[in-house]
Amino acid sequence: MTRTSGCASVETATHLLADDIARALSGAGDAFRLEQLAARHAEAAGLGALRALGTDVLAPFVLDRRPLAPADVTLLSEAVRAFPAPLPADPATARLWALRDWALSRTLADLGVDALGWVGLSEPREPAEDECAPWPTWTASLGRLSALALPALASPQREQAKARRIDLGRGLTHALLLRDRLHAARLARWLALDARTHPEPLLSPALDHLDALAVDQPRVRLETTVARRYLDQPEAER
Repeated sequence: MTRTSGCASVETATHLLADDIARALSGAGDAFRLEQLAARHAEAAGLGALRALGTDVLAPFVLDRRPLAPADVTLLSEAVRAFPAPLPADPATARLWALRDWALSRTLADLGVDALGWVGLSEPREPAEDECAPWPTWTASLGRLSALALPALASPQREQAKARRIDLGRGLTHALLLRDRLHAARLARWLALDARTHPEPLLSPALDHLDALAVDQPRVRLETTVARRYLDQPEAER
């Protein structure tokens, strides 16, 4: 297999897995096993898809309190080992991988799994508060960290998303105007996470718009599905 075809295979598997997760979160069927979903693809592609989606593969287990089977834990560990965090080319890349893997480790811990010592995880690093960057720079960074937008994860990024709602709305509007639907969906997810206490009138129309235009973009639908779950979830369960 050539490198190009390998990348294409992982991308296809990632889109299919994102679609499976979105359907599970929408209530389409009770069975959800990462092991079964990944087995539909070539081994490398399935593992690559799990690594690409990161913490989001755990969303059905977190939001629906589904049990995480030992075989699924083993598979996630294999995915991290097969696709380790890359050697950082720059500080921004190092920070991105550190925060994504921090979110994965913390979410696994909340599900009763100790990922300490997993080969391939980025060196553990607690999230640090971002500098007070201009809204375009800040929202660009926050969008890449949508995996941290989970109810049980407390982070400086979440606190900033609460404090900078106007800037977050600006970023969402800008992404919609640029037709960058994935980035828009990721920012919408951040807005939805704490919308009960920090409402945003733009959010529901934006989600409707994204759902209408992104029917063939599973990763966008995954983000909007998670966002809608936050809006529908009782405050006591958040």
